[in-house]
Amino acid sequence: MQDILNDMINQLMAHPNNVVVIILVLSIAIVFISILYVLFQAPGNPNSNFKSKKLEKKSISKAQKKSVTKKVKYTKEFLKRVEGLDLELKENSK
Repeated sequence: MQDILNDMINQLMAHPNNVVVIILVLSIAIVFISILYVLFQAPGNPNSNFKSKKLEKKSISKAQKKSVTKKVKYTKEFLKRVEGLDLELKENSK
């Protein structure tokens, strides 16, 4: 077993271009298999997928509307101590 591994390492060191070709072929094969997987997993009726996504969006928006956002109220004293904050909202003409 050790001899086989040594022979493989020697072959790879002698011909590094083969390594690049092998990696390229494996990458193309993985992409091809991924494309086939996606194509075979697609639903038979494309409109059914669209309706389910539409329902999901509606349910998410209703859930977001129900959640109450808490607004933090700062005192004027705190806001005066913050540098660079203009309470009068006047534009500085420099």
